[in-house]
Amino acid sequence: MPKGQIHDTAFVISCYRASDEALSLDSYSKHWKTAKAQEWVRTYTREVSSHEPFVHCLRNRFFLDQISAFFRENPGASLVNVGCGFSAYPHLLPASHSYCDVDLAEVVQFKQKKLAVWERDGTFPFRNINYVATDLNDELGFHRLEEELRTWLDGRPSFILIEGVVLFLTKASVVTLFEMFARLQQQGDRLGSVSFVPEIRQTAAYVRFLDFYRRNLGRSDDEYTELEDASYRRLPGYTLLQQTDYLELSRHYIPPGTPLNPEELLNEHLYILERA
Repeated sequence: MPKGQIHDTAFVISCYRASDEALSLDSYSKHWKTAKAQEWVRTYTREVSSHEPFVHCLRNRFFLDQISAFFRENPGASLVNVGCGFSAYPHLLPASHSYCDVDLAEVVQFKQKKLAVWERDGTFPFRNINYVATDLNDELGFHRLEEELRTWLDGRPSFILIEGVVLFLTKASVVTLFEMFARLQQQGDRLGSVSFVPEIRQTAAYVRFLDFYRRNLGRSDDEYTELEDASYRRLPGYTLLQQTDYLELSRHYIPPGTPLNPEELLNEHLYILERA
């Protein structure tokens, strides 16, 4: 893919989140849908996992609830969304809070321009969003990100979210990222993360996922990072407050009896940590 071009997969998560607004509580993701992304969704759900739209709505709802609760306890708090993509959290949360979206330059620049238009015409409510462009697999990008976030946060309480990113970083980058979060956050701040456990590699759905990305994006099977649950329990500077997964969340958010086939599921684990 040419540098600076946004791949259609960047829009796919928005298609997922828009598939069940009653569950995701996201009424804005539908505006990011494209014909090509919807084609990707049809192919992916057929070849890899039919549950992907549902679980991404579930994931959005979980973190929306977690951030909302943190904001109620911390009226002056900020949300930093690392690997934001086209997520709509700032527009689903109060305008009285501050927001920072972090992603590759091509993503945040495109998002900023589109939202400027949509906020002017009333499609989206206005939000004060700070945009930071960086490559998380680049050492210089890390240094720039830390300095920008330190200046922008300016000691305010923060909820940092890293959603759908860990899998695509090197393990070294993941370690560096969490160390940076610990330096930036203060006692009582929250960190939300999503990742797969290594055991996922034994499942049929994950084998299909690897094959799909190998064929369509040219990624090799060793270009992904999974983390053991213990990695979060021993994360320096943090206390693990909550750990869950899609199977458990589905029992919390949807009526009993809703079919969710574990064999069809790419079951990510979700974590909420507090800065100690």
